[in-house]
Amino acid sequence: MMTAKKPKGPPLWAVDVARKASRGMTQIQRRMAPPSAVLVEMVSGMWRPYALGLIAELGIADLLAGGARSVDELARETGSNAEALLRVLRPLAHDGILASPAPRTFALTSLSQPLRSDHPKSVRQSVRQSMSDWARGCWNDLAECVRTGEPAFPRQHGGRDLWTWFHEDAQEDGEVFHDSMNEFTRLTLPLILAVHDFSAYRRVLDLGGGQGTLVGGLLAAHAQLTGGVLDLPGALAGAPDYLAGLGVAQRCELIEGSVFGDIPGGWDAYLMKHILHGCSDAQISELLGHVREALPPGARFIALEMLVPEDPSGTYPAFIDIQMLVGSGGRERSASEYRDLFAAHGLKLESVARTASPVSLLVCSRA
Repeated sequence: MMTAKKPKGPPLWAVDVARKASRGMTQIQRRMAPPSAVLVEMVSGMWRPYALGLIAELGIADLLAGGARSVDELARETGSNAEALLRVLRPLAHDGILASPAPRTFALTSLSQPLRSDHPKSVRQSVRQSMSDWARGCWNDLAECVRTGEPAFPRQHGGRDLWTWFHEDAQEDGEVFHDSMNEFTRLTLPLILAVHDFSAYRRVLDLGGGQGTLVGGLLAAHAQLTGGVLDLPGALAGAPDYLAGLGVAQRCELIEGSVFGDIPGGWDAYLMKHILHGCSDAQISELLGHVREALPPGARFIALEMLVPEDPSGTYPAFIDIQMLVGSGGRERSASEYRDLFAAHGLKLESVARTASPVSLLVCSRA
C-alpha cells in the first residue's frame, strides 16, 4: 500500500531566528517610547480581543465572504444596532483586520479571512472560545488564583471541572471548545507529520481525540494505519461525518469512554494532545496510571504539548500557562519536568520532537 509523501515543515533554526527577531523588534519599539505610554498601550490592548470576539460570534466574516457590504446590511442580518456595530468595525478596519472601501462599508482582508467558518485554516471557533463568558470569567478571578494557587473555574462552577460542566450545563460552549481544538489540530497536523514517522505503527489510538481530527489526518497520510478515538459521547458526535469526509471512517474505531477511566490495550501508539497541560497533579497521576496499565510492551505513548524552554531566554507561548492557572489548574512544563513526571508514573521519555509550531511530541515507552 502507498504512503503519502511526508510533509516538510520549515527548518527549526529559521523558526527560532524569526521568533527571536520578532521579540527583539518588539523590545526595541518599546524602548523608544516612554514606559508609561507602553504600559497604557499594552493594557488597552485588551479592547481589541473583545471586538474580535464579537465579530467571530456574530459571524461577520461569513457575511463578508462574498465581498464588501454596508454596516446596515450586516446589522440587519445579525440583529445588531447599526451605529453600535459601526463603532466596533471601524477600529478593526483602522487596524487592518478589516477593510473599509467606502464609508460605512466593510470587507475582509487577508488577516480576517481565517475568521470565516469555511476557511481551510479557520480560527473562528478559537477566537469565540477564547472570548467566551466562561473563559473571561476565569481571568477576572486571576488575583484570587494567585493568592490561593487554586484555579478559578471549579470555584466558579460548584467544584466541577470543565468537561463535566460542558456535559451537564453548557453543551453549546462545549461544542465551540471542541471545534477550537480541532482548528488548532488542523493547523499543526502537517508540522506533526513532518517530525515523527507514524508509518512505524499499525494501530494508533487518540485519547481524548474528539471528532478525530488528529487520527483522521494520520490515517489519510498513511494508508497502512488503522486508528481509533476514545472520548466522551458528546465529543465524538461529529466524528463519523468528519472521518467519512476524509475517506478513512472504515479504518477508525470510535470508543466511548474517558481518559480518566479504563483505556483499552493492544494499540501500537497512544496519542494525547493538549490534555496533560490542563490537568491537576492528581488528575495526571490517575491518567498516566491508566496509560501505563494499557501500554503494551514495545508500544509508545506520545504526548503532544507546548514546552516551557529550559533556557529562560527561550521563547514560548507564556500566557497559556496563566490560562491553565485560572482555568483547569494545570500548567505548562519543560521537557525535563515532563521526563520526571513520566518517570514517576512508570514511563520513560525516549525523545522530544519539536515542530515549527509551539507543539512538541514527547515519545514515551514503559519504563
